[in-house]
Amino acid sequence: ALPRAIDLMRGRPEISSQIRRPLGIVILKEAFLPYRDRFPEWTAEWRRNCEDKLRELIRNSDDFKDKITDDVDPLTLASVVFNCKKCEKDILETERMPSLYPSLLSHDCLWKDVMYSMYTNAAERGMLEASMDHTGYIYREAWSCEPLYIGKWHHRAVEVIKAAGKDPYKATL
Repeated sequence: ALPRAIDLMRGRPEISSQIRRPLGIVILKEAFLPYRDRFPEWTAEWRRNCEDKLRELIRNSDDFKDKITDDVDPLTLASVVFNCKKCEKDILETERMPSLYPSLLSHDCLWKDVMYSMYTNAAERGMLEASMDHTGYIYREAWSCEPLYIGKWHHRAVEVIKAAGKDPYKATL
């Protein structure tokens, strides 16, 4: 999974300083060339931050709270399956497959759709323009695991793991 433009602009002062130039100054793609070698490092940092947020979500969920020992990485547990609130609202997505780590990191719903008119600051609008999706109509905010929760998919996984005679709070993938 890779961060999107908005994640780099919000989290990297080097990038946002290029975007936050006065109006009328054209920003050329060459302005970003000095940072090209840092993208792998920034991507790894972004991924670690996302993973930390997911671990916190898991550990704080009612289903996992006080059930995982500190020596277990929650992201490795076989019973960790996420539900997505946004997908559940879409009538066409009611039978969507569950969200699993690590592919979950690139799940579209984790980049919130926003309206361009919500932002009046020119720099913020510049960042939004760079975050536009492939349709050219939807702007995205930075990655957030807010739409995710532990729910029915986790409960189904727990039943399968128990049927196999394993502890769902220790069994790993």
